[in-house]
Amino acid sequence: MVGLTAATGTTSAQSITGSVSPTEVQVGETVTGTINYPHPDTIRVEIIWGDGTIDGAGGDSATFTHSYSSPGTYTVVGRALGREIRVEKVLGTVTVTPGRSGDAPGQNRVEVCHRGRTIEVPSTTLDQHLAHGDTEGPCPEE
Repeated sequence: MVGLTAATGTTSAQSITGSVSPTEVQVGETVTGTINYPHPDTIRVEIIWGDGTIDGAGGDSATFTHSYSSPGTYTVVGRALGREIRVEKVLGTVTVTPGRSGDAPGQNRVEVCHRGRTIEVPSTTLDQHLAHGDTEGPCPEE
């Protein structure tokens, strides 16, 4: 069980299951993460994307999407929280590259407001961003 911890000092026979995909993307492209921890005391599950962003939801399973704004290698962690539990597991690693050669900012790219910050994404991924709540154009408070 890679990366499994229990904060209460007790261990559980269950472990977090989940995944992150794709594991290689360009800046602004969408990654999907899933997490499941079917334990009766689970109150909330979270995905820690490795860039300072944490998505969470009530319950014992969830699916989230995320886009990275900077190139790098990010370790994605799933976390389950409850009254007597705190369990974490590495779900995977995502490698983010700058765009393809010739895919410069402003060329075949669009600005979107993603979680309160403006990022440029390939125009081919705009529909995916709009589907998970991003808005086209710069964020209003930037």
